[in-house]
Formats: sequence, C-alpha cells, structure tokens
Amino acid sequence: MKCLVVLLFAALNLPLVFAAWGYTDNGSAYVVDTGASLVFSISKTNGDLSSIKYKGKEYNGYNRKNSHIQSGFGKSDVTIQQFTTPANIIKVTVTYGTIIQTYIARYGNNNIYMLTRKGDNTARFLFSQN
Repeated sequence: MKCLVVLLFAALNLPLVFAAWGYTDNGSAYVVDTGASLVFSISKTNGDLSSIKYKGKEYNGYNRKNSHIQSGFGKSDVTIQQFTTPANIIKVTVTYGTIIQTYIARYGNNNIYMLTRKGDNTARFLFSQN
C-alpha cells in the first residue's frame, strides 16, 4: 500500500519534476523557460529582450522599453536552437549586419548568458528594468 501511495504521489507531481524547460513560439517572440524560476522572451523581429520574468515578476520594460544592444536592432534574423549534449541549453542567435548577439539559457539555471560579436570594438547593452 505504501508503494502505491508513493507511486501515485510521484505521478501527480511529475510536472513539477519536469518544469517547463524549453521554448515556445508565441508568434512575435521566442519564450524561453529555464525550468527554474526564469522565463524570458526574445523578439523574433529585432532580437530585443522583450520580457524577463523571475519567479513570476516582470523585470524588463521600464516605460515599455525593451532591453537591447546599442540603440536596438532593426529587422534582424532571429533563430533558436535547443541542445541536449554536451548540456541542456537553448541558444537564440540574433544577426543584424555584422553584429551577432547570442543569448544562452541552461536547464535549471536562472541566468541569461549573452555573447556579442561585432565588426568594431564598441558595444553596449541597455537593460530597462521595471
């Protein structure tokens, strides 16, 4: 009987064990869920970080401004990939001219790793916090 109760409890809590790790496409943005407490969105049009939610609270978008590189990209090529080896990661790549901005999320990790490759040596990232 105890075994049955344990199995039933485990089955009912399975979604908690496998939190919503992964990404979805909501039409205008890729929404990345780290499987921890962080969910963020990247605009498919210009690569802006359009939402950063930690433990359900929105931290991006002061005065409806997105976080972005430089003065913000124009129309960009935005792609997303999910990998399982060598680690569970999601990689979003934004290409605008000679600039390549990459966002990486790791499963169970509440960080957004950002990498920028630019044709010249000047770059800045603007984070608009709510």
